[in-house]
Amino acid sequence: LLKRLLKKWQIQVIHKQDGDDAFQYLQEHNVDSIFVTTHINEIPSQQFINKVKSSSQNSTTDIVYITSVIEESTLPPEITSKVNAFLYTPICQSQLYDLLFKLNEPKLTPDTSSNYVTPSEQNSKESFSGKVLLVEDNQVNQVVAKHILSQLGFEVSIADNGGMAIKALKTHDDFTLVFMDCHMPILDGYAATCLIRKGEGGKNNSKIPIIAMTANALKGDKEKCIEAGMDNYISKPIDKEVLKQVVDEVFAKNIPFGIHYSKSIKH
Repeated sequence: LLKRLLKKWQIQVIHKQDGDDAFQYLQEHNVDSIFVTTHINEIPSQQFINKVKSSSQNSTTDIVYITSVIEESTLPPEITSKVNAFLYTPICQSQLYDLLFKLNEPKLTPDTSSNYVTPSEQNSKESFSGKVLLVEDNQVNQVVAKHILSQLGFEVSIADNGGMAIKALKTHDDFTLVFMDCHMPILDGYAATCLIRKGEGGKNNSKIPIIAMTANALKGDKEKCIEAGMDNYISKPIDKEVLKQVVDEVFAKNIPFGIHYSKSIKH
């Protein structure tokens, strides 16, 4: 995915799986940025980063470390102090775009940079408001989805399964929207949605907008979600721009929620 996105923006990509081979290439060629994963063949990533930074050829080259939000907190200072940026998995297009701009901003001329707007800067002019219930059993997916939803202006509460979601809805009637994972233990997203539509999550929440989330982007999945009572569907890994579009569509169709929890424009 990373290689495909970079090539889409006409960025030349050299892919090396072997750490020693990559370092040898760097001694013979100049590159703008190096993307490093946790696991590199032949040489640990920390050792590879140290070699790059100690080399006169590449000491000022930007290093981007590919990791998860959770793993970043456990990385040693020997790595965090020497990398220029982190790219979190699952990788989404808007995050990568913003990261590339921030790395290259000092290299742009004043005239160029003043006319250049990153997606995050563009999005900051327009955001959502309200409280979202995120129903997801995977901890990594929880962190990623919560991060994206918070960036869009939502207050996020998390339920680990469908049963906990129904309990949360019963005790709170101020949720704007529900993001529901389809496959979870105890009570899956399909069954939970059916119960919510029957009023098990509280009478006021029986028509609350529910957006399905699933990693199985198979033909017929969206129809299955709609049949269960969900309002729309988004596949994982979540893309910020796609998520915004889906939320817009859902609020437009759910007028009571769309009016009460309409987007606020920040000037």
